Amino acid sequence: MSNDTNVSEMLLRVGGDFLESMTSRGELQARVDIVRTAWNIALLPLKDRKNALKACLQKYKKIAPSKEALKGLESEINELIIQKDLLYPDVSSEIVNTDVSEKGQHDYVIKAYFKKSDETKH
Repeated sequence: MSNDTNVSEMLLRVGGDFLESMTSRGELQARVDIVRTAWNIALLPLKDRKNALKACLQKYKKIAPSKEALKGLESEINELIIQKDLLYPDVSSEIVNTDVSEKGQHDYVIKAYFKKSDETKH
């Protein structure tokens, strides 16, 4: 990983279109948290990813408006996992925190942090 690339930029690259067109800070924060979850699932061995994704989806099951929406979320998370694997296959640090702050109307700053403090960049 280049010293010029920070955690937030990597998270944005993995999130891509999934993070576009959000109309509120809360909505963007929720999406960023999903990208963080996908990133962390991608760090697991292939055999453990399915169970981790199932556990993740259980949390969203309560708030999903329909089964179709939950299936759509599952598909999005799988795509995000693939993106992480393709873009940053050698980065094995867990992202433990993400924060979205509003600079102005529909203008946001996203900060993300790796688990180990000696690797933390934002």
